[in-house]
Amino acid sequence: MASPADAVKTYTQPSYNNFTFAVAGKLFTGAGRRKVAVAPIHQPTEDHMQHLIQRSRATLAWAALALTASLAAPAAMAAATPLNTLNGAAPIVIAHRGTTGYLPEHTLGGYELAVKMGADYIEPDLQLTKDGVLVAMHDATLTRTTNVASLFATRNGTYSVADFTLAEIKTLTVKPTGTASTGYPGFTPSSPDAFRIPTFQEVIDLARAQTAKTGKEVGIYPEAKQADPVMEDKILSTLIANGYTSKDKVFIQSFSAATIKSIHDKQTALGFDFKLLVLNNSANGLLGIGLENINDYADGVGMSITGAGLTEAFIDAAHAAGLLVHGYTFAKADPTAAELEYLKFFNWGMDGVFSNYADLAVAARNEVVANAVPEPSVLALLALGLAGVVVFSRKRGAKAPAQPLGQALAA
Repeated sequence: MASPADAVKTYTQPSYNNFTFAVAGKLFTGAGRRKVAVAPIHQPTEDHMQHLIQRSRATLAWAALALTASLAAPAAMAAATPLNTLNGAAPIVIAHRGTTGYLPEHTLGGYELAVKMGADYIEPDLQLTKDGVLVAMHDATLTRTTNVASLFATRNGTYSVADFTLAEIKTLTVKPTGTASTGYPGFTPSSPDAFRIPTFQEVIDLARAQTAKTGKEVGIYPEAKQADPVMEDKILSTLIANGYTSKDKVFIQSFSAATIKSIHDKQTALGFDFKLLVLNNSANGLLGIGLENINDYADGVGMSITGAGLTEAFIDAAHAAGLLVHGYTFAKADPTAAELEYLKFFNWGMDGVFSNYADLAVAARNEVVANAVPEPSVLALLALGLAGVVVFSRKRGAKAPAQPLGQALAA
């Protein structure tokens, strides 16, 4: 061990000629008069050696973690299947006439259950009463879905919605059809008139109330069942009076391309841009109208999933024309069969489904989305891997700290 007096020693070379001197057994050469201060050389302490070992182990651990994460995360992400929808967004679930497979169709109870099951939109088909009120009813007559025959005689030989006032229609009860019943396990409707025919305004009120309750906007998807300028005006005026804007979750649909074009022109004149969709019984029928033509006044097309011409190529063509594609009706009650059907069309890129069983549609949609988006743990692993790579590369690229002269001489 060097004494304090030996802490710094000075060597002077008086000549300007090249010189050579030795320090700690090593030769150094130079020129001119130099004074070289040399710190004594210390042997590394045990604590210092342990510190170096720990740093080496930590660096190796970071490198291994970075390598593992950077290799594993991309592989997991590559396994995800991208969504083939028009804009890459998750496909939407439209509650077809409510929860038609479980409760009476076009009722506040059916719509509410659909919201609780996770549907994105509720769909009221609209008819006009004798006194000009929009009500939610699919058929032009009241016979199939209500008890009208037990309360009223026919008018003009039928039970047309247009022949009855709202007050008369409000006395009717909507009957379950198909697999539906008058109740659903664990569900109690909030409306006292859960199974009577609602007005369009009452459907909107329900959507707004459920939006406030759940914190998730409940979209509405009305259909103009009649090619009628009066109906067009009432649909638009009702939406606008309720404060809906072009940014809200609203679609207006019709089987009449002329009606959709008329609504487009009217709402444009009013400064609105609600999404519009042209319906047809088949994809071939829409091709007959012309997808590019439809794109001039509508945002999407809807067709029967059993109609002619609906293929993956058709959906691609509609997307190429800038149109959304919504299919109807997904009516399989068996969960396994339903899942296969949903996944087929979701994988084709269908943007929305009209479903009688909102819960089954939501489950299938969520499965597709989960497969398309890496799990949070995978994203975290990827981020950790990238961070590790950055840290490790910085460690590798950083300059070594300056060493005391004595240590440098001992190197």
